[in-house]
Amino acid sequence: MAAPKINKGGSEEIIEVFLSETKHPKAFNAKVKELVEESGMTEEEAKDFVRTTPFSIELYYHVNQGLFGVESEAVEVYGNEIYSPYTGEECDRTEVDGELE
Repeated sequence: MAAPKINKGGSEEIIEVFLSETKHPKAFNAKVKELVEESGMTEEEAKDFVRTTPFSIELYYHVNQGLFGVESEAVEVYGNEIYSPYTGEECDRTEVDGELE
C-alpha cells in the first residue's frame, strides 16, 4: 500500500475549523495551552483567540486507510515530516520534490 502523497503547492484541499469548548474540549484546551506556553498569551486571550479563529486543516487521504488532516501551519513548518496517523509511514514527497534518484 502506497504512502499518502504530500500535496503540491496550489493543489491543497483545505477546510476551516472552529474549535468549541463544548464540542471539542480536548482540542480546544490543547490549543489554548499551546498558545499560553508558546506565545505568551494569557489564558483568557488564548481562549478568546481559539473561540474566534478558524484553523486551516489540509486534507490528505491514505488509500484503504482513510482521510486525515494536518493543521496548515504545521504543514508549512514540518512539510517534510508528515506521517500517516494510520501506519506511521512518512508521506511521499516525490510529487513535491521531483522524482527521487
